[in-house]
Amino acid sequence: MSMFIEQTINGLAVGSVYALIAVGYSLIFGTLRILNLAHSTFYAFAANIMILVLSYKFGVVPALIAVVILTGILASCFDRFLLAPLRERQASTVMSLIPAIGFSYVVENLMIAFLGSERKPFPDIYGNKTFSVLGYSVQSSQLYMFVISCILLLILSLIVYKTKLGLGMRASEQNAKAANLMGINVKHTITFTFFLSGIYAALAGFLISGYYMIAYPTMGTTIGTKAFVSAVLGGIGVLYGSMLGGLIIGVMECYAVMIWGGNVRDAIAFVILIVVLMLAPAGIFGKKEVKKN
Repeated sequence: MSMFIEQTINGLAVGSVYALIAVGYSLIFGTLRILNLAHSTFYAFAANIMILVLSYKFGVVPALIAVVILTGILASCFDRFLLAPLRERQASTVMSLIPAIGFSYVVENLMIAFLGSERKPFPDIYGNKTFSVLGYSVQSSQLYMFVISCILLLILSLIVYKTKLGLGMRASEQNAKAANLMGINVKHTITFTFFLSGIYAALAGFLISGYYMIAYPTMGTTIGTKAFVSAVLGGIGVLYGSMLGGLIIGVMECYAVMIWGGNVRDAIAFVILIVVLMLAPAGIFGKKEVKKN
């Protein structure tokens, strides 16, 4: 039972970061009905650039602010120069997958060329401390990562559901033409959506790299898949569904490691994805059919 509780705590901590990445997939899919396969690249980009910026002794907070803004700008530029022209030509949503894949490979290989392909140590941002919660030992990294992730997810929910920008995002999702007629600048709304998704990918990269204390250019591949599965599980396009999906994937992953060992850590997400697609293709909170005029 003690090991079960410990793995649950660990799963919630890791799953909360999966949720941070998963909401980025849902933000873009909810607004444009496309899969942003480049999203995990922003996560890896932020973590690796963070190490570079920290090497100049700027301090953690200034470096984090700079990297978060830079990653948000990169995500916005990706949409502005690669995806927006496709939308203007009314290309099919499948066509958006091609520039996303190409962009991911370009950014990844540029990081390898300039920063190296080796795994680099990431600073310990949490401190090596242990807390006692209800009689169980909890690492400071687990506690901080979970609490910070929950606060960030709460802030995102407030932005989407309680602000005019969020209203514009939801209106653009329902009907972009009608939103334009109502005075909403859909182009600016989409740009802001990509900027916001890039910010959350960068924050997730900072939190998870600090947890494992390591970063490398290809780190986004596996965790990006897990975050995507989290979004699908909860219902891609549904913000709170992606949050719940991330927590479920994180906990199930830790349970699988406890039972079968570390070799199944990455496989469990794919198993869950297959089961979800067979039993509930729309996810827990997803809609079976979405119509856009």
